[in-house]
Amino acid sequence: MHSKITSPNVRQTNGKDTVSSCIGSNSNSSTSNSNTSNEIGRRRTEEYLNCIRCMIEWRNTIYTCLTSDQTLNASHLLDLAKFLQNMAISTQRLLEANVDLCVFCRNNNEPREVYTSHKVKDRFGRVTCPVLRKFTCPVCGATKDRAHTIRYCPKLLLANQNRNGSSGPTCSMIEAGLLEPNNFSPSNIF
Repeated sequence: MHSKITSPNVRQTNGKDTVSSCIGSNSNSSTSNSNTSNEIGRRRTEEYLNCIRCMIEWRNTIYTCLTSDQTLNASHLLDLAKFLQNMAISTQRLLEANVDLCVFCRNNNEPREVYTSHKVKDRFGRVTCPVLRKFTCPVCGATKDRAHTIRYCPKLLLANQNRNGSSGPTCSMIEAGLLEPNNFSPSNIF
């Protein structure tokens, strides 16, 4: 007689299941409030424990299948694949948590060997990323030690602050001469 195989129970944590948020987010923000830090630590510990419980439940489910000559159905296999994928992502984030890395290179899909070999900036705020150092901002011309992408251009950030709510980055890009204003006139939008 075969017993029915079920997927491991997925525990709810703040509206998220442990399969999709096994380890949780990798928060890089630091706070001076120790209560907030304690809360974050407690939440992470809870997420780790839920993840371990889920791994044990999957192990038991797979063991039951193997010892009773049963197979996991397609739904269970998809759940397992999703869980393993999220475990791999979470494990990678854990490995990188205490490693100095270049967020610029990581966000631009450079290989791990590249983005873990340096940081974006040194402790004095100078750009050390070799890729970013070669870049020249099209708005202000900054390069090397002060290099940045257009998104972080101080000239555009200042223009956005001074305008107090005009229509966002598009306006500052038009003002900087990077976009043609006629392309964004009301007659061309509709």
